[in-house]
Amino acid sequence: MEVAHFLPVVGIILIVGFLLFIVEFFIFPGTLIFGKLGVFIVLAGVALAYILMGPKYGTITFLGSVLLSAIFFYFGSKQIAKSKIAMKEVIDGKVNEFKDFGLKAGDIGTTISDLRPQGTALFGEYRVNVVTQEGFISNGSLVCIAQIKDNKIVVKLQEESA
Repeated sequence: MEVAHFLPVVGIILIVGFLLFIVEFFIFPGTLIFGKLGVFIVLAGVALAYILMGPKYGTITFLGSVLLSAIFFYFGSKQIAKSKIAMKEVIDGKVNEFKDFGLKAGDIGTTISDLRPQGTALFGEYRVNVVTQEGFISNGSLVCIAQIKDNKIVVKLQEESA
């Protein structure tokens, strides 16, 4: 059969795929449903071009689809960056930023929550998250900092001095 017979079929399939790209990038950015469906349909159109029209027209269809997809991606990413859903602020905070408040091994504080094995203790005016070596320490107990290691303050029960 001639290539001309299959050209409208492949063309319509590719147009539907690229219309789904347009919907994804410009109408509903960030949903990914239309984009994934568009990719699947465009790939199906390229595969049909190879099967029905031969390697010459299949390769032309493939290269044209790659070029058109790149153009949609370029302009679509600019559109998404301008949309209301795009995050425009810069986050300069850090996760798990450790503050030891000048505490050191041997400092004594009071638990203000049960430590099982993690909880909160008060050292001077600072409330800090601590971990116990011993498993469970009840609220209101005196604790001593055993070590500060790997961003953790490890405490042990302070023995009452007589």
